[in-house]
Amino acid sequence: MRSGLQQQEIGRSGYACLLDPVTCGLTLPLTLDDYLSLPHLLVSFSGREGIVDQALKDLGHSRRVQSALTHFSALPPFLIGTRAVATLPIHAAQSLAAVSGLTVCAAPIDLGEYSVSSLWQKTADNHWMRQVISDAFLAILPGLEAIYSG
Repeated sequence: MRSGLQQQEIGRSGYACLLDPVTCGLTLPLTLDDYLSLPHLLVSFSGREGIVDQALKDLGHSRRVQSALTHFSALPPFLIGTRAVATLPIHAAQSLAAVSGLTVCAAPIDLGEYSVSSLWQKTADNHWMRQVISDAFLAILPGLEAIYSG
């Protein structure tokens, strides 16, 4: 950790899919066959492979990436009315679905979990604010877990 920074894990989260199920012609839950039949939108800073590609490779599969984007916020225009799917952190999928009308569903492959941490400067430590942020995350965690578990 860089000098002057503090970090604290406040929870764990996972991944979900974001799609337009009507345009995709699918009923949920999303099966692995359905998932593999859809074109994928990759969100990656590098624009190359991501966690999904490694998980699919471990299962002996691969996906067809239609487009690569560097920001989650760019996904809705690429997904609305399009036969495609994106796999991204649950919190991002829920936020984008709330403003776009897209649907969030469980990924049909195990992508594991990741740590959600708060990070702050030691010189700007505010215990009250850290608690507010932690409480807000923990308040939405049950909804995230419901999607993650399918």
